[in-house]
Amino acid sequence: MAKLCAAGVTLRDQLNRRFPKRDKSSDGWVGDARHQARDGWGTNGKGSYHTPDPRGIVHAIDIDEDFGAPGDAMKFAKQLADYCRTHPYDKRIAHIVYEDKCASPGRGWKFTGSGFGHTAHIHISFTNQADNNGKKFPLPIFDTPKK
Repeated sequence: MAKLCAAGVTLRDQLNRRFPKRDKSSDGWVGDARHQARDGWGTNGKGSYHTPDPRGIVHAIDIDEDFGAPGDAMKFAKQLADYCRTHPYDKRIAHIVYEDKCASPGRGWKFTGSGFGHTAHIHISFTNQADNNGKKFPLPIFDTPKK
């Protein structure tokens, strides 16, 4: 039985708590047959990060871009990339893809490039260090809104 890595569960739960009415129609984590037939770039070297590894752990989530307010999805994606850049010891995130660009350690956690797709949702891939590390992500967007 497949299960999502601990960091993926935490990040998804944090988003759901902060944005309880967000659209989830593009959300997902376990890849379909098309994802699982891919060769070569998931954590297990076969399929995508959405493909369960030999232990049954999935290392990716997709988050619908409609958080309820324009710009919140990009704000979240940039804050997550900034967190990864400013906390290099926390190596749970492998890469983030959104609006046809990718942020990763090799790109200095800046969204660059093109041809990455993911224009209706944010794709977040996790490393094996995320398997059992469900520590919360301290992003400003998760702070309780001031009334």
